[in-house]
Amino acid sequence: MTKALKFSIVISLLNLVVSLIYAFLQDGTYLFHFINSFFTIGMIYLLVGALLFVTEAGFFNGIIYSFKRLRKSSAKGKYVSNFDDIDDTKEIHDEYNKERQYNSKNPLLIIGGFYCIAGFILSFLLFS
Repeated sequence: MTKALKFSIVISLLNLVVSLIYAFLQDGTYLFHFINSFFTIGMIYLLVGALLFVTEAGFFNGIIYSFKRLRKSSAKGKYVSNFDDIDDTKEIHDEYNKERQYNSKNPLLIIGGFYCIAGFILSFLLFS
C-alpha cells in the first residue's frame, strides 16, 4: 500500500468520523447536518490541496521577487538592503529555480473534490 493511499484512507475516515460526530451533536435533521458537514470538510480539503498546487507551481515566487525589487527601488530601501541579507536579489530564474514538492497535494484534491461533488449530489437528490 502506497503512502498516498494510506493518507487518503486516513483522511476519508477522519472526514466521516468528524461529520458523524457533528451531525449527532446538532439539533434537527441528522441527514441534513451530516451532508452539510461532509461538504464543508470536503471543501476545506479541496482548498488546501489547491493552495499546495499553486505554491508548488511557484506562483508566489514572482510576487516575492517583485516586492524585493520594489524595496530596492527606493533610496531608503537601497540603504537598508546593504545591511539585510534578504535583499541579495539575483535574477528570478537564479533565485527561485527549485520547486517544492508536496506529496499530499493530489490526495487532498481528489478527496476534497469527491466529497464536494458527493455532498452536492446528495443534498440535491434528498432535499429538492
